[in-house]
Amino acid sequence: MSRPVDFVFTANAFDGVPDRPRLARAVREALAPGGHFVIVN
Repeated sequence: MSRPVDFVFTANAFDGVPDRPRLARAVREALAPGGHFVIVN
């Protein structure tokens, strides 16, 4: 069983993601309540 994370950070990679909604769902499932998802492109 994996534990939720507080922070997900991606840099210079978002343009190459073929299925952005799927990525967003996966990140949402991985984040702890109040966690943050940061995209720097």
